Amino acid sequence: RHAARKELASLERRMEKRSGDAAKLHTVMAEHDPSDYPGLEKLAAQLREIQAEVTELEGRWMDLASD
Repeated sequence: RHAARKELASLERRMEKRSGDAAKLHTVMAEHDPSDYPGLEKLAAQLREIQAEVTELEGRWMDLASD
């Protein structure tokens, strides 16, 4: 049980950090030159990676929390 609680806390910290990273990236995208489509696509790809990671972390968190 102790190991599960430690992992839950770790997952929560990682989710918080990556969610913060996504928020910062949203700001960068909003301030980015709207005519720079390749640049915006690169930022969007980074955002998708972060969102996928957060989703994966949330899934693991849910698995542990339901035990």
